[in-house]
Amino acid sequence: MGFTEQDRQRVIELDDALRSSDDGELFITPDDEGFYSWYARLLSSLAVLKGDDVIVFGGTIVDGTSARLVVVTERAVMVADVQDTTGNETVPVQVAPLSSMTALSVSASMRYDVKGPLKTGWPGNLVLEADFEGFPDAVRFEGSSYDRYATDNVGDISHLLELLRSKLGV
Repeated sequence: MGFTEQDRQRVIELDDALRSSDDGELFITPDDEGFYSWYARLLSSLAVLKGDDVIVFGGTIVDGTSARLVVVTERAVMVADVQDTTGNETVPVQVAPLSSMTALSVSASMRYDVKGPLKTGWPGNLVLEADFEGFPDAVRFEGSSYDRYATDNVGDISHLLELLRSKLGV
């Protein structure tokens, strides 16, 4: 098969979606030699699964030394659970089609009656939880609805919510 330039671009896109500047130490070895091997292998798995699909959302939720990494494309949700981010485990990726979603819950952090310049960021941070057939637990997505760097100022979580709502038919 061989690693192509297209594969390299997929890996870069996935890494950008999963790794924020706040949690860099989660992915990079203490001696700055590069990525932990579990993360490099995970990027390979995700790149193969993603193919040419467009990433709608990517995120990482850290809990001590464990983490859940989630990537959503226009057609699928991919979830990887890492038990020890300092270890060398192989991390399998679970995949489900978005059409297998059975339920969705949403929580907004900002009140509807916010005043002044804060209104620009309404509804604030969103927490979405979705149930998918074949996944034992709900998949949690977190993010800001406002992105000052995006052309339209709309955060990825808002795009994800729109996509998930359409899959539910609401």
